[in-house]
Amino acid sequence: MKIDKSTFILLSIFIGSFAVYQITGAVNIVWGDQPVSFSEVVKSTTWSHAFSVNQSDEFFGVFAFGGVLVIAYLFARSTVMRAVLLGVAVVTPMIQIGIVMGGLMLVGPLIIYSVFAGQLDGESYQEQMPQAAAAGLWMLGCFLLGMYQAFQVRRERKIETAQQDADDQLPARLESEIS
Repeated sequence: MKIDKSTFILLSIFIGSFAVYQITGAVNIVWGDQPVSFSEVVKSTTWSHAFSVNQSDEFFGVFAFGGVLVIAYLFARSTVMRAVLLGVAVVTPMIQIGIVMGGLMLVGPLIIYSVFAGQLDGESYQEQMPQAAAAGLWMLGCFLLGMYQAFQVRRERKIETAQQDADDQLPARLESEIS
């Protein structure tokens, strides 16, 4: 198990998005079409519910599977395996919930921003939009980290190929220098 920069980033993304998911799931905002300020959201939060597991929510599966992938990522040594795990973390919610998760991956950060800016209304909280956005934020983080890992794999292979080419040409160079 190695805790390097990418592992720390993945753990931070998971903990942060799961915390947003849990806390916004414990909000008790009444149905309404008026924007709710973040201070009202915090006041209405039932903190005992914020740290309990809500398994009835469809987005809980995203984070449950995400937790398993984080553990697998911790023990994965290969950069290729890590990139594959991150790809699985992005694709699985789209299979589990639907292709709409791909859109939530893109707009999730905007919805999370709206939570903190006090721009969401009671209807959005009742329809679990912040929780869906937290799942989308997790997917976006995995996608970006997966792209980074894919570029790392490409760079490593390019270096290996250049090293192999240099090693293959070395005997020919030595022979030409001797004669």
